[in-house]
Amino acid sequence: MPPSQITLSEWADRDRVLSSESSAEHGQWVTDNVPYEREIMDAITDPTVPRVVVQKGAQLGITDSAILNPIGYHMVEDPCPILVVQPTVEMAEAFSTDRLQPMLRDSPALRGKVPPPGADGNKLSRKTFPGGFVVLGGANSAASLSGRPVRVVLLDDVDRYPVTAGREGNPLKLAIARTSAFWNRKVVIVSSPSTAGVSHIEREIAQTTCEHWYLPCPGCGCKQELDFDRIDLDTLLHSCVNCHEGFEKFEWLAGEGEWRAHRPVDERGNTVLARGFFISGLVNPWVEWDILRDEYAQAMAALEEGDVELIKAFKNTRLGLLYEEQGSKVKIDLYLRRELYESEVPDGVLAITAGVDVQDQSLHADIIGWGKGRENWHLEYVTIVGDPKTDEPWELLDEAVYNRVFKTSDGKRMRVRRMCVDSAGHATDYVYAYTKPRQPRCIAVRGMGGLGKPPIAATTFTKSNRAVLVSLGVDTLKEDIMNRLNVLKAGPGYCHFPRSDIFDEQLRAHEPANGYDIAYFAGLRAEQRIMKSKHGFKTYVWVKRISQRNESWDCFVYAVAALLLPHNGIKLDSMSRDVFSPVVSDRRAQTSTFGAQKASALVEEAQPTRPSATARTEQRQRARFGAINSAIY
Repeated sequence: MPPSQITLSEWADRDRVLSSESSAEHGQWVTDNVPYEREIMDAITDPTVPRVVVQKGAQLGITDSAILNPIGYHMVEDPCPILVVQPTVEMAEAFSTDRLQPMLRDSPALRGKVPPPGADGNKLSRKTFPGGFVVLGGANSAASLSGRPVRVVLLDDVDRYPVTAGREGNPLKLAIARTSAFWNRKVVIVSSPSTAGVSHIEREIAQTTCEHWYLPCPGCGCKQELDFDRIDLDTLLHSCVNCHEGFEKFEWLAGEGEWRAHRPVDERGNTVLARGFFISGLVNPWVEWDILRDEYAQAMAALEEGDVELIKAFKNTRLGLLYEEQGSKVKIDLYLRRELYESEVPDGVLAITAGVDVQDQSLHADIIGWGKGRENWHLEYVTIVGDPKTDEPWELLDEAVYNRVFKTSDGKRMRVRRMCVDSAGHATDYVYAYTKPRQPRCIAVRGMGGLGKPPIAATTFTKSNRAVLVSLGVDTLKEDIMNRLNVLKAGPGYCHFPRSDIFDEQLRAHEPANGYDIAYFAGLRAEQRIMKSKHGFKTYVWVKRISQRNESWDCFVYAVAALLLPHNGIKLDSMSRDVFSPVVSDRRAQTSTFGAQKASALVEEAQPTRPSATARTEQRQRARFGAINSAIY
């Protein structure tokens, strides 16, 4: 079949029907409703353009126009083998079910092109049609990216791709390499951006024409890009760069826009063939500017509390902009900022967690009290010298942390509600033996490096004794802590540290208190985040400064993780103070794995009362979430 002369936008206007479950405006496709998509689509079917890259805000309809429409076009007009790549295999399967299959069902021109669902030619990951096929793979699976050559590769949401596909390397390169056998190959790369310097879409669009969408001023006609900074957040009027008059969104979008290339030629003066398009969420016809204003206000409020995630998401997904990191280091002298606590547990503390770092010849623990908005008060930093492959350090850890009872200003008692112990690298089996009989209050953890991993990445059982083991996204936790350490005003996100009331004239500072000495604060500066190249990608990694101890930093990370463990009952913005009401039991202490405890030892335990509503809810949750969550809980 000779290639069609019809463009992709013309085909979409003729043959594409939007499905009700995947579109706000279902029915016949009309390109004029989203005019910025016409040039993007037509570039995809332009034989002189080998590559199309789109950096975009979210929910702009680009997945339909640049991923789904090309699939439908090639099924009808220009059959060929196609590869579609999503960030994960699971997301590829969801795309197949939720987006691709409805298009094949509701567009008359596509009905019958693919065998019925469940047939050999219509599986979740592969669909055949006369003259070609479409394979759907995940960037996290090298197997789904390898195989037969393909002519068209459609790469969606690439800034969520992992650094490497298994052990095979860069998933973008693996997928694109499958087109090398075709002279008329086409590569389409689409994504909202992420962090500057490590963004895939940033690197890809830099090699293209870098075209931006310009709209005429409703007043003077001067064509320009819309910019969030030029929107008055009170009136929601966008001012013109030329006449400085403000106009509403509908007035701007009513104008006839055009794409303007910012890089029509390369550094050597050659015409750039690959076309790239940047499109901001400000031109999204379905999201009004008052929604953006409200989301921006929420993001800025969170930023003041040390939480950067909302402003990152706002810039990346709403504006389509890269997030510029401000640098990951402590910018203030925390040692000089210490304060005198009025009681052992300051009044703002609602719950206490602890993080334990295990070294070859010592244990280190940071005990932290938490209040609303994750404002935190460091209560005590404990160092226990001794080989963790012997009993004594663990018995001392019980005394200093696990069984430790703190007093509030009004005489109430509190203890550590959750405690995470590092199990990676030092005395691993001893850690598991210590934590299992102390579950759910005490949990073994291990760190997993890597940009973008969730703080609580996975939960499993250990093979040796079936203890609960939680994997932590430590890079995410470290970035969160670094942001909070730089919060300057007491309140949500602020970190408090204690000092003595004795002033050292020689050092011109108050003496340390509760283990928080100069070495502790030096440990909080022990690691820094740098950019490195890995498998062909630039990525951020945390590295320790040479010869610098970092136990206090790791303990802080584990204490924050303890706060985030699932089903731990810690809800800082709604809970009352986690008061502990101990009584002395005549039951002998349970013999630990590390040897029999003294027969005279007594165990403090909560008074036997009717379970509270919270406790009853937690009991129901144990049954619901199964063995692992029950053990954590």
